[in-house]
Amino acid sequence: MKLARKQRKTETAKRLTPSVWKFILLIIFSLVHITSFFLVKAVIDLKVIPTRYIRILIIVLVVLNLLLLLSILLKNAGVFIRAACLALSLLLITINTFGTYALPYYKGRVEKMFIPIPETTELYMNVYVMTSSQFTTLDDLAGKKMGIQSTLDLENQQIALDDINSQISDGEITTVEYVDFYAAFDALYSGEVDAILVNEVYADIVAENSDYENFDTDITLLLQITQEVIDDHERPTAFTGDVTKSPFIIGIAGSDNFKSSPSSKGRTDANIICVVNPNTRQILMVTIPRDSYLAIGGDEKKMDKLTHASIYGINAWRNTVSAALGYEVNFYVRVNFRSLIDIVDALGGLTINNPYAFTSTKHQVWDSAKNKAVWTKYSYAAGEITLTGNEALLYVRERYALKNNDMGRNEHQAIVLKALIDTVISKDVITKVDALLKAMEGKFLTDMTADQIFSLVQMQLDNMSGWVFSSYSLTGKTGPGKSYAMGNKELSMVFLKEASLEKAKKLIEKVLNNEAVNETDN
Repeated sequence: MKLARKQRKTETAKRLTPSVWKFILLIIFSLVHITSFFLVKAVIDLKVIPTRYIRILIIVLVVLNLLLLLSILLKNAGVFIRAACLALSLLLITINTFGTYALPYYKGRVEKMFIPIPETTELYMNVYVMTSSQFTTLDDLAGKKMGIQSTLDLENQQIALDDINSQISDGEITTVEYVDFYAAFDALYSGEVDAILVNEVYADIVAENSDYENFDTDITLLLQITQEVIDDHERPTAFTGDVTKSPFIIGIAGSDNFKSSPSSKGRTDANIICVVNPNTRQILMVTIPRDSYLAIGGDEKKMDKLTHASIYGINAWRNTVSAALGYEVNFYVRVNFRSLIDIVDALGGLTINNPYAFTSTKHQVWDSAKNKAVWTKYSYAAGEITLTGNEALLYVRERYALKNNDMGRNEHQAIVLKALIDTVISKDVITKVDALLKAMEGKFLTDMTADQIFSLVQMQLDNMSGWVFSSYSLTGKTGPGKSYAMGNKELSMVFLKEASLEKAKKLIEKVLNNEAVNETDN
């Protein structure tokens, strides 16, 4: 009887085994089906993958799901088929789950690259003293002399002065007016005044001047007064076209500071206008000398060098460029020194073809070990060279060591920008995505929407063919001109040649009208 019971149990087990297998595989198949659905949803929500690739993904997943289902329903499926189904199912679940979570993560990383445009911006009025002085608190300045400006930032300066005097418990500060901020700093260094009150933007200009090489150690920030200000310059009409089908103009404004993220205010060291035509896959880069003497915001009563336009906000810079070229700049991207350094280093360096050898003059670069800017110079060989982040920065900033000064710098900026675009859209960048996304986080201030940016990425993924680049540098003659931002003080300016401006306008018109720009056009 025991033998009979044992035989019946064995037979029952044999009969139950296929059912158990089928039940397990059906549960796993359900997980495959569910995770496949969420993967497709994540891919669609990404808004980057071209539609044809999404269709292919759906077809592949449907075929695999059907094969698994048919294998499960086979009555005489052997152990090998069951094991293969199980392995494939687990692999698909893993891939689907990873993709479902990874794609939104990377989309979020891409979105973090771009800083949204603030309606207001912060303005900093700073009180500086000599480090060698004994002043450590605001009360120490009671009854002392403070240098201020007689022509610039008068409204913001007065608000700051009222704030300062309200904080001092014993007596007010005596103010001494100076015609510009350089004179105020000179007075501080010479001991004519005990402190100065200056907009931080102007202090940054002084700090980057080689005459004040030890600014960081000589000067101490005693107090910073923060004011919320509105960029009241008129914004252009919103671009209503499809950036993947309609030509557009985007301005690249390179801010001259080493802050971790760019701000909408502050001087602009690099000024490049990119005319993009997605139909002909052309990009025309027009570089403008930073010292170009232009009407700020298009106002002929406010003549100054272009680099000072963005002191009043990025829209003032955009309106200045639009007025000079006669074409509305539809979008802008604001970057700074750290943006370029971090991106180039994340790419493992940037390879360019340098037209001729030169050694730069001294400029500031970023010392990550010391977490501050330091002064140095680099030598650049002719021909194909690979630049580090700091070397790329000096390459686009140098002008005095170049054959054509400002025009040579414009040429270098176009060379680096083209190399960056070529590198970022190449297939080789895939292995550097994580490092690149980390380096690019918060490095761009732009008024392009996330949907517009993702649609451009989708267009490039759908058509990996290259773009045709052309460049043109505006030229002019150097001479003295009155600076609106500096209280009409005469500074060295670049007076753009009318013929050069007309040439740029014709090239822009050709690209916008779907016409090819040839080398002979330049």
